[in-house]
Amino acid sequence: MAASKLTFNFLLLNFLASLRIPEISLCDRSRQPKRHVAMFIFGDSIFDAGNDNYINLSVSDRANYWPYGETFFHFPTGRFTDGRLIVDFIATKIGQPFVPPYLQPGINFTNGVNFASGGAGVFYETDPKVQVIIYILRFFAFFFNCRHLQELYNLGARKFAILNIGPRGCQPAARQSKELRGDECDEVSLEMIKKHNIAASKAIKELESKLSGFKYSIVDFYTILLDMIKHPKDYGFKESRYSCCGYGMYNAAHCGIKPYTLCKNPSEYLFFDGWHPTEHGYRILADLFWNGKPSIAAPYNLRQLFDLESTPIILSEEYEVPHYE
Repeated sequence: MAASKLTFNFLLLNFLASLRIPEISLCDRSRQPKRHVAMFIFGDSIFDAGNDNYINLSVSDRANYWPYGETFFHFPTGRFTDGRLIVDFIATKIGQPFVPPYLQPGINFTNGVNFASGGAGVFYETDPKVQVIIYILRFFAFFFNCRHLQELYNLGARKFAILNIGPRGCQPAARQSKELRGDECDEVSLEMIKKHNIAASKAIKELESKLSGFKYSIVDFYTILLDMIKHPKDYGFKESRYSCCGYGMYNAAHCGIKPYTLCKNPSEYLFFDGWHPTEHGYRILADLFWNGKPSIAAPYNLRQLFDLESTPIILSEEYEVPHYE
């Protein structure tokens, strides 16, 4: 078959996702894209748009039941929140439709595809689903396995955005499982994550010196989400310790599975269930990642990364906090 001239620019979001980026200035809407835009997303439940709907899992490992999806879609889509995800908001910012899950019947790859799957890991021992969702990265193995980024680079990836690991030890489900009181967090978990994030950042920077045309953005998801947890009112939330949907000490277990309680207004909560932010939380995070200062995303924020020029690949056909009311 004839060779085609394409630009594979992956935006890799570590929690974990990868997007193919357009060569267009998002500051100037009058300009037209130089090449076709598609987004390829890799990740776990933070970015899963419904792949787990098609995998033989227990009910508690899916999000295809009420009240997930209640706010925006008004029905459960398999997203682990009440509405849209970070990647949905990013897609909207670049004028693209939401990227469909890889396992959804009848999809094509014209606008990309979402490989993210809740709970996914890179090793079979971690999660047998890796046999189905093949391109998945795992948090705590990430900096030991930068070869995965090398493999994506060899396939044509040139732009990567990496979300470091968030403060899981302070999220409602973690605090509930440890029966932590007040503002206590699982400090052991937080220390492990901080060490991992430092090592991962160093590994990514080393790749830049080795790979021609490799461009990246490291987004400090840890610091941003931790600040949102500790100072919810600064971001327009009334509650960050309890989740909107679930049961238990912090209402953080088994959203949608009886007995559970559901808040009246999810936008007032940072977390929808024990682990995952509400749509309102994801919208704020997407805005921060898109326009953030170097303290939030460096050396580029996502808007700047999208706007960078990159070289076509010949392939065969075969923290300024935004104000929210």
